Formats: sequence, C-alpha cells, structure tokens
Amino acid sequence: MTATALAALFAAALFISLVLNLWLARRHVAYVAAHRDAVPTAFAERIGLSADQKAADYTIARTRLGVFETVVETLLLLALTFGGGIAALVRLTDVLPFGGMTRDLALIIALAVISGLVAIPFSYYRTFGIEVRFGFNRTTRALWFADLVKGTLIGALL
Repeated sequence: MTATALAALFAAALFISLVLNLWLARRHVAYVAAHRDAVPTAFAERIGLSADQKAADYTIARTRLGVFETVVETLLLLALTFGGGIAALVRLTDVLPFGGMTRDLALIIALAVISGLVAIPFSYYRTFGIEVRFGFNRTTRALWFADLVKGTLIGALL
C-alpha cells in the first residue's frame, strides 16, 4: 500500500471516528435532556428531582466540553500528521547531541508535552468552570497545580 493510500485511509478513519463521537455525544445529550424532568424509577426513592436535574445538567455540560475537546484533539492530530508537526519535531530532535533511541525518546516526550499542554485548559475548565458551577469541586487551584506537577513528574519518570 502506498503512503498516499495509507494517508487517505488514516484520514478516513479519523473522520469516521470524529463523526461517530460527535453523533454519540449529541444523542447522549439529547437523551439526558429529554429525561431530565423525571427521576428514573429505580432511584426515585433515594434521589429528588432537583438532584437528578442537577446531575443531568452536569452531564450535559461535561459532554459538551468533551465534544469541544474531541474536536481540538482531532485538529491537533491533523496538525501533527498532515500539517507537518511530527516532521518538524523530528527535525528538532535530529539536532540533539545524542542518537538512536534517545532521540526517538525525545520525540515521544515532545509529542506527550504538546498533547498535555493542549489538555490542560480543558482539565482546568472542567474543574474550575463546570464542577464549580454545579458545586462538585473540592479542589483548590494550588492543589490542582500541585497534582498537575506531580502527575507530570511521575509521567516523566515512567
């Protein structure tokens, strides 16, 4: 199979994946919104209508943010692949004073850092936007940043 055919196959698979994810998210939001005015029978004795509606609204907000995040991640993937991002990173890592697998590891780390930097604003908004709005956040900004640093260090060690 030629490189062009593989690229077309990759683009088609990415497009199908994106469309399916967006379609499923839309269906999920529509279902939750359509049923937000009645507590499911199995939970009716334990959960009040206002708590159920709050959970439904929270689910819708998180799903909508997830849709936006999926689109941004897909655009990042397109920029890295078809936009020449990986090729640019390869050129940057090729000038490093060490060779072989160490350069390849540097490339993987660079890709992980870029992906992580793109994910940070979504995580922050999820915690301090959505969760605060619905009263579910118990995390301080200092703790959130400390966890981010710790997670990054553990990831780097692994």
